[in-house]
Amino acid sequence: MTASLVVSLAAAALGLQVRAQDSVVVGELRNVPQQVVELLRRELASSQTVRSRGATRLEPGAEIAGTLAVLEGRVEVAGRVRGWVIALAADVALDSGARVDSGIVVVGGRLERSGGSVVGDIRVYSDPIEVVSRDGLLTVRAAGLEEEGLLRRGERRERSLARLRVVSARTYNRVEGLPVLLGPSWERELSWGRTWVEALGVWRSADGFEWSSRNLGHSARLGLAPGSRRVSLEARFYDVVSAVESWQLGDAEAGLAAFFLRRDYRDYFDRHGAALEAAVTLRGGTRLSLSYGHEHWAQLDARNPFTLLRRGQSWRP
Repeated sequence: MTASLVVSLAAAALGLQVRAQDSVVVGELRNVPQQVVELLRRELASSQTVRSRGATRLEPGAEIAGTLAVLEGRVEVAGRVRGWVIALAADVALDSGARVDSGIVVVGGRLERSGGSVVGDIRVYSDPIEVVSRDGLLTVRAAGLEEEGLLRRGERRERSLARLRVVSARTYNRVEGLPVLLGPSWERELSWGRTWVEALGVWRSADGFEWSSRNLGHSARLGLAPGSRRVSLEARFYDVVSAVESWQLGDAEAGLAAFFLRRDYRDYFDRHGAALEAAVTLRGGTRLSLSYGHEHWAQLDARNPFTLLRRGQSWRP
């Protein structure tokens, strides 16, 4: 199987919004070393790179053989990327099970890391950039540059990006079945900074997606990042199910064991609450954050979600 076919299959499986006819040109970027600019140009031109525009999530257990490049949005990495993760005018969030083999480059965004493994370099450049689309050509450049006399120096375009997201929230388990996230995601670039809103409902497949209170939840966030976006403020509201401990099992292994073999080795609890976080990103990518949250916890009992095998057996409590 050729590398280009592997990338195409990965893009299709992930549902990434890839438009092969769009070429990406990296223009002038402020405070970004030339060797990094050359790296961006090389990876964006590679046939092994999976490109996406807008909110993107690489699910646990999913893998990309090459580089993942995301423009204008938020990329959540919970699987494995054997190449680089490149975010242009986008934020990167690494989940605990994420693995990136070559490194991460963020230009015009920020990095949120709750765990995961990054083998190579991590480089974050927070100066704002913009992505200009014209005649099938996407140009990435520092915000405020003149373009053919149409933009005055220092001017920033106001633009918005809206998406409808449908993703799996977490791994398959005995208390939820398959939790599915569905809802709108909206981001807007303004003259003074950036703001974003995401309102996702959680619908669980246990009991055949029955419309009941224990099958429904939510995960919402709203935030703003003024100026150069080195400083950000975000509020989160959630009613989700979390594992007490991973027991040294990845999300993919735990989900496959539950779905195929009716074996779930984790325990779960319900988290219902809200949190407020203020963060600042220093030069070099160091991120300092201060957060306050309030949440209620509840014990969850095993239910009877569908499994491929051993359907006559009971789940452990």
